[in-house]
Amino acid sequence: MCGIAGIYFKQDVPADTLEKISDFFSTSLRHRGPDHYGCHIGERFVFANLRLAIVDRAGGNQPIYSPDGQSGIAYNGEVYNWETLRTTLETQGYPFKTHTDTESILAAYLSDGDTVFERLNGMFAACLWRNGGNDFVLVRDRFGSKPLYFYDDDNFFAYASEIKTLLGLPNIDTTLNPFAFQDYLTYRYTLAPHTFFQRIEKLPAGHMLSFDGKQIQKRAYAKLKLEEPVSPRSAESYLEELDSRLNHAVQSQLMGEAPIGLLLSGGLDSSTIAYYLNRNNVKLKAYSIGFPEINEFSFSREVAQHFDLDYQEVCLSQHELFNQMDDNILRLDEPIADPACFALSRLCADIRKDVTVVLSGEGGDELFAGYNQYLNVLNPEYDSNTCFAYYFYQSSNYDDASAYLKNKALPAQHLRYRECYDSADTRLNGMQSFDLHTWLPENLMMKADKILMSHSLEGRYPFLDLDLFNFAAQLPQAMKLPATDSRKYILNELMRTKLPNSVVTRQKMGFAVPPVFFLRSLQSRFLETLDILRDQPVADILDLEAIKALVNDYYNGKPIQPFKVWNIYVLIDWFARAYPQFKQQFSNLSGEDMQELNTNTNNEAGEKSTSEQTFNFNEVDENEHLVPRPFGTLQTLNIDHLHRYAFAKSFCHNALVLDAAMGCGYASLILNCKHYTGIDIDPNMVAFAKQHYRPLIPNATYLQGSVLSLPLENSSVDTFISFETIEHIKPTELGDYLAEAKRVLKPGGTFLCSTPIYRGDSYGLLAKYHPYEFQYNHFLTVMINNGFLLYETWYQWPPYYTIQSIVPRFEQTQQLAPFIVVGVFKRPE
Repeated sequence: MCGIAGIYFKQDVPADTLEKISDFFSTSLRHRGPDHYGCHIGERFVFANLRLAIVDRAGGNQPIYSPDGQSGIAYNGEVYNWETLRTTLETQGYPFKTHTDTESILAAYLSDGDTVFERLNGMFAACLWRNGGNDFVLVRDRFGSKPLYFYDDDNFFAYASEIKTLLGLPNIDTTLNPFAFQDYLTYRYTLAPHTFFQRIEKLPAGHMLSFDGKQIQKRAYAKLKLEEPVSPRSAESYLEELDSRLNHAVQSQLMGEAPIGLLLSGGLDSSTIAYYLNRNNVKLKAYSIGFPEINEFSFSREVAQHFDLDYQEVCLSQHELFNQMDDNILRLDEPIADPACFALSRLCADIRKDVTVVLSGEGGDELFAGYNQYLNVLNPEYDSNTCFAYYFYQSSNYDDASAYLKNKALPAQHLRYRECYDSADTRLNGMQSFDLHTWLPENLMMKADKILMSHSLEGRYPFLDLDLFNFAAQLPQAMKLPATDSRKYILNELMRTKLPNSVVTRQKMGFAVPPVFFLRSLQSRFLETLDILRDQPVADILDLEAIKALVNDYYNGKPIQPFKVWNIYVLIDWFARAYPQFKQQFSNLSGEDMQELNTNTNNEAGEKSTSEQTFNFNEVDENEHLVPRPFGTLQTLNIDHLHRYAFAKSFCHNALVLDAAMGCGYASLILNCKHYTGIDIDPNMVAFAKQHYRPLIPNATYLQGSVLSLPLENSSVDTFISFETIEHIKPTELGDYLAEAKRVLKPGGTFLCSTPIYRGDSYGLLAKYHPYEFQYNHFLTVMINNGFLLYETWYQWPPYYTIQSIVPRFEQTQQLAPFIVVGVFKRPE
């Protein structure tokens, strides 16, 4: 399991450009493949792989090449029938060098061409090339288990496992795609090939793309077609075959050398996997998650005891889930409004401590008709269109997307997969087919991949075994949804004597996280986020006033579905907070990181480089605050200032430093910099510094004046310190202040700032003086919108004023002194 990325330039580029992009790929996708980074670099291209080593862990690093070195593969996934492919090719004399599914796919592709993809049983997204790399194909598995995005313009073609990697590339066209917004407002996710950006597409499941250096061609190589059998068999025959195929599916997905676990909800699908593990004498650790208010622990616990599994429960509080919301929206990579994935992320954090691979039951409902909305086929009064309409809306989809779009007359494209339903031989097959082309790849598989891989964890799905699907695709409706209203009839019948009776007879529940867990605390942030977006391109697509009215109606108690409100919140929050961070990734890397790399390489005379001057939190000299200073704030609140300036040392070594609110200037004594310039609007502070500190430190200048008009030359400062300053700037003056900061900072220079943040109404002690105390996230967005790049964020709070990288819990911040956020920003190169 891995992450892949690549770029092909359509004209010659300098070699160091390719090297920098290669380094960016290795950083952007590190979580997907922490075990090894490999890349194939040519004159115009980079094909990269980040590996999570599972099969042939010692010898399977990628890329893997053909014997002549002219062809190769960078691959993400697991193919379970690879040994069958290998055996055939070995008899033909192919000289295998590894024992991996990766090399078997390459060898089969070189032997049989594109037709091999139809035979691959597994999950995969891959790049395979010939002619040294000057033409290649991209391919995504038929169920869409592994995502793959691509971008194309006149300058280059690029692809990646995650959209954030493409958004981080320099100079890409990010013109928005209104049809993706239409998709999202309907389904809570986007449907391939759409993304929110016109030039970035998702390769649809079961498709391949060919690129010859100039043009791309796309085609489907596999379709998910369900149809009634011509000659139905006996029920006993179907049950026997399902038993055999399920057993083989679970067996095949146990391949590899890494430890494996099981997600055990206590539902029919995951419990079925537990049964077949037990039948094969495989004992895995099983995991379940829930809330005190909502959980399935009694069922999962019973199954674990029944099969003697090592079992672990994670009981998650609403408060903990809310605190992780921002991180998990980032992990999702693109907006997906399924709050259950946030709980999944919390569970994965525990699972990854024990295992690298986890089995899960996704796909069972789609294959065997397990969803409640499928029951519409049993109503004889519904014609085909009415049946689809009820199924569609009972699937928690919405029909009013245009109400929240600026263009109310945007042509409808959100039902472009309706053909899957209309062309099916039965309504049930049509519904299942629609879900297999929409819900399964773009919600279930997408969120599972992004969340699990963010924790360097591989998910496997036995119900999406190709042979098992081919069997299910030919099942008669009577074996899936008979008139007796028994959903997943064949699976229930098979497992009736194999599982505890409570599991087989229970009503379908599914793991749900009510969006009210989040929404009850988001009213003010929701409205602030809308304000953030008013000057952004997304405001040209979304009707922000209509959204604001919806939000106000919801919080005023009108009967509006919480899922609809949550759906919109995730969308606008992603554009306000996640998207700006993704856009800045490459700039950070190619600027500061590359500069530090060169400094480390070319460092002379044993002098420590900037990157080696790290902040040691255990070696703050608290005696430094005893230097003389005038009476006032800087005398009484000295320890927290001292820790902030101790932190600033790591950005000041051998640097030209501007301290934009120096107070009495005592920081000039403790910062190890090339030259210190301090400025303060209070002439008494400046006079004190000149009298007491100038004799002690010659490389310092103390100036009286305003930070809104700095008496400094352009690009003359390496590090700009703005502690205890931002919160005193009027919101109307903040733009001018940041413009001054950018003007005096060198390209790649560092901007350090601190500001209190909201800790509850009872603790807003400085709100009268600090306009930004209650809206740090707004301030962060203002920084990004003014062209600064967020580098890292640190947190500081009493009683010891220590600075930490970990966001504290809310109750930890409930002290009498302000809770401070320290932001580290960069001016772009």
